[in-house]
Amino acid sequence: MTDEAKALAEREAEALTPVEQAVLGVTVTDDASYQRADTLLTEAARHKAELIAKRKDATGGAYKTIRTIEGWFRPPIKILERCEAHLKQQISAYRVALEEREREARSQALEAAQAGDHGNMTAALQAASDAGHRPPGRSAARFVWTVDEVDIDKLPRQYLTIDWSALSLAAKDAGEEPPDIPGVTFKREARISARK
Repeated sequence: MTDEAKALAEREAEALTPVEQAVLGVTVTDDASYQRADTLLTEAARHKAELIAKRKDATGGAYKTIRTIEGWFRPPIKILERCEAHLKQQISAYRVALEEREREARSQALEAAQAGDHGNMTAALQAASDAGHRPPGRSAARFVWTVDEVDIDKLPRQYLTIDWSALSLAAKDAGEEPPDIPGVTFKREARISARK
């Protein structure tokens, strides 16, 4: 069955290549070309629906089996993912705390050195060395910065992002006139759906 489906798909792709070239050359400029484009759109939508149905016939059983097996394994995998997330968070917090202790100890060592206090400098360097060790284990740590909080009033303009989904929702909810949102220009489009 799969060899037949593969051969059918290859024949369809080969047969549709020149059709695609012709369709991509279509320009709608008047009612006649509109009607021609509409007819081609209907034919393309029907043909696509037929191919999808044939694909579903060829793969339906396989997809059902895959979904069933994935369903069996989903709960234990989710449990392990939660375990991993918790353990990573705990290990991360410990490594950050070690790094902070090392940084603080190095700062104390520098202050002691500048003050000429060699005893405290040596103790602080030892504390920094103790905190700077890599704990035994197989996990690896890569230190990065992440955003903790933002003061929107102080944030430079280049870091402000546009909420495209909110703008799209405002456009969708608009009636005959576009939404009145300062700084945003809307254009009128016709969304075409093909009938099979």
